Amino acid sequence: MELSVDTALLGAAFGSGILTLMLVHARTLPSAPPAVTPWAVGFLLVTLGFVVLLVPGVPSGSRLFLSELAQASAGVLLLTGALSFMGRRPGRPLLMGLWGLALVWPLATPTLGRWLGAAPELPLHGLAGLAFLFAGGAVARARYRGGETCRWLAVAAFSVSGVHQLLIPLVNTQPALVPWSYAGSQATSLVLAFALVLVVVNRQRIDAEAQRARANRGEAQLRDAIEAVFDGFVLCDADDRVVMCNARSRVLFAGIADLLVPGTPLDALLRAAVERGVIVDPETARPGEARDAWIRARLARHRGPPAHPLTVRLADGAVVDIHETRAEDGGRVLIVDDITDRVRWEQDLRDSRRRFRDLAEIASDWFWETGPDQRFTFVSNRVERTLGVTPAHFLGRSLVEVSGMEMPPRSWRELAAVMDRREQFREVVVEQTLPRGEMRHVRMSGLPILDAGGRFEGYRGAASDITEQKLTEHILRETRDAAERASRAKAAFLANVSHELRTPLNAIIGFSEIMEAGLLGPIQNESYQGYVTDILDSARHLLSVINDILDMSKSEAGRLELSESEFALADLVHDALRMVGPLAGTRGLILASELPLHPPRLFGDERRLRQVMLNLLSNAIKFSDRGSRVAIRAGLGPVRELVMDVSDQGIGMTEEETRQALETFGQVDNRLARMNEGTGLGLPLSRALMELHGGGLTIKSRKGLGTTVTLTMPPSRVLSGLEGAARAATPLAVAGQAAGG
Repeated sequence: MELSVDTALLGAAFGSGILTLMLVHARTLPSAPPAVTPWAVGFLLVTLGFVVLLVPGVPSGSRLFLSELAQASAGVLLLTGALSFMGRRPGRPLLMGLWGLALVWPLATPTLGRWLGAAPELPLHGLAGLAFLFAGGAVARARYRGGETCRWLAVAAFSVSGVHQLLIPLVNTQPALVPWSYAGSQATSLVLAFALVLVVVNRQRIDAEAQRARANRGEAQLRDAIEAVFDGFVLCDADDRVVMCNARSRVLFAGIADLLVPGTPLDALLRAAVERGVIVDPETARPGEARDAWIRARLARHRGPPAHPLTVRLADGAVVDIHETRAEDGGRVLIVDDITDRVRWEQDLRDSRRRFRDLAEIASDWFWETGPDQRFTFVSNRVERTLGVTPAHFLGRSLVEVSGMEMPPRSWRELAAVMDRREQFREVVVEQTLPRGEMRHVRMSGLPILDAGGRFEGYRGAASDITEQKLTEHILRETRDAAERASRAKAAFLANVSHELRTPLNAIIGFSEIMEAGLLGPIQNESYQGYVTDILDSARHLLSVINDILDMSKSEAGRLELSESEFALADLVHDALRMVGPLAGTRGLILASELPLHPPRLFGDERRLRQVMLNLLSNAIKFSDRGSRVAIRAGLGPVRELVMDVSDQGIGMTEEETRQALETFGQVDNRLARMNEGTGLGLPLSRALMELHGGGLTIKSRKGLGTTVTLTMPPSRVLSGLEGAARAATPLAVAGQAAGG
């Protein structure tokens, strides 16, 4: 069978045209790769390259030139599409080179045809074969999702077309093979068109499956997200039927959880929630028309939801806000927000505010706040009952402005300076002039207010009217001053009286001693001799009392002075024991001293300390029963202070009697106190003398068990330490007889 060239060319043009149309259709599909566009244009040029050879009346040379140019340009487009299929973009230099080659090729083909011996009236078309082969390799290497059979069929079709194009120059040297070559072009074009369309269609199918998978994943992620949120979520369709809900909504509405499933009408949910008592409302608690009216109102609200949420109280005490939003498809989205904690916090806040308001009204102080500009923004109503001015008198004004003075006093200026430095202040007293001209004293305390970022927001504080307190303090101060003046006058009076009394007493004592000694001759009458002795003892006692009163007066007036020197502790103790020895002997008491082997030397007023020792020993002897023991002990304390104890086994005292004994002119009312003379100045004066030395005097006593008086001297007055253990007690008077110390 013979096949004419024109028929073969027409078939080749038909095959290329079919391929072009198939690619144009494939380009319209959603999943078509971008490479389809240059390929469709390229195969259109291939078709035109075949068609131009069939146009009559055109010179042979022009037909060959146009056909070669169309085929070369098609090769450039095929190469460009192949690079795009591989995910690459050809650069400008490469494109310029390829198009330059496409323009040069038609000019070179006549020479190349004569050299090969091809028929001069047939085109070579060999250059496009390289583009076909490259496109086949691109399809083979590209990681492009699609069916493997379709892809390899396209690779094979591209490869066969490329080899065929490369062999056309050689085929044209054999005129008998030319028709069959064009027929092969038609067949490969049809196969290639079929393969490429299958690739695109298969890609579309795979993309659709991937989109469905993504949609399923998205829906699953959406469901997971809805389940993860803390709020309840209910989605209804346009017919108000439940589409989906999360587990949180079933927890909040546990009483109707069995109805929270897809397909349940919203009105059925509402009615079940009311009937089962899930929703607590005054209207729902009443059956009948009131309940139905509530349900109808709720459904009407659902069909046109306002911007603000619906607050509902549930049976378990929870309070929820139901937010409703219209969906694009006409459905509704219900978000159920559990606001139980917020409602509780708001109630607590209201309670706190009410509590603060009540306290502010009850408290004697009033409370105030200022802004960052130091102007008052709040003053409690208590100020009106305290100062007689309303809070409006302060609001919007600064401290200096509310002082009520053109030139604020120093106290106001100092307080304003403290507040400018943003420091805390307490109990600052300022003078406040009221609008009616009255001056009041106000005590203020304030604390700077800082926000979470440390920014200053003003002051908050309290204030109170202390005018009456100031007046009382003034009266007390004047009373104290008057008492001090009276005390000084008393001290001066006692000093003058003591001086006036001592002068005649010294004369009485002197004359009595002369008469007792018989210096001017003996007294014949024994009664007179007894009277002289009584006069001398009474005068000496009265002089001792006057001296004690004078010393106590000087101590209270702070005018008692010490004559300090260095002396031995042992000498002080032994002298005191020797002086009271006769008194102890007459009462049948035992005197003992427990001193260390090396007693220290002290620095102080030896005469005054001897006076203290005599007072304590005299008291111990006076209030001890016959045959009991009076002892003196000495030692060092924890900080090397001197500690001396004067103890007895006498009648002792209660705590109340001890406090009374330490008071000036205080005497303990007991049987022995009535039997012994005294003014009640011994212990108070002794304590004053010890405190004047920087030490102290304390008493420990138990009723019926005796008394211990402890004297302390500070370490600064101890000139040498106590060395060695305390020696055994040395008896100084036993059974009424004096013993040597």
